[in-house]
Amino acid sequence: ALRILLLYSANDVAMMIAEGVGGSVDRFVEMMNEEAKLLGATNTHFANPHGLTDANHYTTAYDLYLIFNQAIKYETFSEIIQMTGYQTVYYDKDGKEKQFDKSTTNLFLRADYSYTAPPNVTVIGGKTGTTSAAGHCLMLLARDVGGSPYIAVVMGVPSTDELYTGMTDLLEEIQKQLCRAVSQTLQMLIMLMQMKDDAMEALDIAQTYRKVESIFAVGGGMSAGLLMQQYMSMGRKKEALACLKEMTDAA
Repeated sequence: ALRILLLYSANDVAMMIAEGVGGSVDRFVEMMNEEAKLLGATNTHFANPHGLTDANHYTTAYDLYLIFNQAIKYETFSEIIQMTGYQTVYYDKDGKEKQFDKSTTNLFLRADYSYTAPPNVTVIGGKTGTTSAAGHCLMLLARDVGGSPYIAVVMGVPSTDELYTGMTDLLEEIQKQLCRAVSQTLQMLIMLMQMKDDAMEALDIAQTYRKVESIFAVGGGMSAGLLMQQYMSMGRKKEALACLKEMTDAA
């Protein structure tokens, strides 16, 4: 049931889970609000388990981040949000066999759509949500080339295309952040060499600085760049220079 709920946004399944876990829908909603409060989601209030429009049902992007960040700590949740689809057989109230075969509503994970993450960013999984009042919404777990996790939230967008365009723009900030970090490391290398009167080597690095930045602009060299940054943080200048050479040689 949880797979059908998360992959297909099945509102009837949300009601069923609420009754099964809480004993009643009302009690389950109380549990939801209690958990939100514990997580610090102070601008959130739930009125139902499925998210359909209600004046007393509201949240914020930051509160969703807090809730999602807690949810991904559970293995089952993390597994489900990465699935591209789900097939199963169930029985209705009359005992008749029913087939369920649906793809995820997260179009980043579907090959039949052209939405893709920016270079050096991998979309792990996420959850969509759409109502006439809330618009198109999407929350994602992504990782950069170094494996660091990011949670991205886009809410209240008028259309599917604008939703995924907006999310792609947001994910591009990860790439920009990585570029800035590696760029700062390059500057540190130059400064250290200048302090040690290693002027020629500093000049060589300064001349390759723009070249390296152009590599990042097209999505390359980031793995070596991150490794270079790690070596610099440990004071291992020789290894950092080797990483810099790897990036420029590959260009």
